[in-house]
Amino acid sequence: MKKFTRSALIVGLGRFGSASAERLTELGWDVVGVDKNPLVVQDMSDRLTHVLELDAADEEALATAGVADYSVCVVSRGESVESSILLVLNLQNLGARRIVAKATSQYHAKILRRLGVEDIIFPEIDAGTRLAEMLQAPHLTWWTHLDSERLIGLIKVPKSRAGCPLDLWEASRRPSLEILAHLDSRGKTLVIDRHAPLKEGEILLVSGLSNDLLAFGQ
Repeated sequence: MKKFTRSALIVGLGRFGSASAERLTELGWDVVGVDKNPLVVQDMSDRLTHVLELDAADEEALATAGVADYSVCVVSRGESVESSILLVLNLQNLGARRIVAKATSQYHAKILRRLGVEDIIFPEIDAGTRLAEMLQAPHLTWWTHLDSERLIGLIKVPKSRAGCPLDLWEASRRPSLEILAHLDSRGKTLVIDRHAPLKEGEILLVSGLSNDLLAFGQ
């Protein structure tokens, strides 16, 4: 296959793999999807430009996909630790430049790291964690983990806090929290003034310890 600046080989076209493949395609990547299920391949043929029906556990079959030509190979099949290991080894043997692998547990991830895989994702675990945090902090409209202890996120000022300055919003006074930016409801930057009354719908960009930020977003 011709080499592209941004190209991806997606191994496994289940819900996670197909969603990744379609979004990368929308973002302008050259994507090739691989799956051994002919029904899946047929369905994805209408949604992706390039779809191959082959068993990636067979190294010779996988070699026909031109593994070394892609900037990244994604192992989206993680249900079986054994099959995940085999897929990673096959990709490595065929010269994969970068491998991103799905893991279903920390044990699974530990094995992948020992194989040299640095980019490991936990879709189910991450989704469950995010749901819990969303329920805990409904006014936290976007957030991401900076590390195991700290978050950065956007707090949307609720109706119940309209007219209240930050200094009187008790949760905002937690020592770890830092207000990085203050925006109006349209995204225009405002001056950070802890004594000025807040308006419903304004946005605060905040960083701090996870539990403190989640408390602020309640």
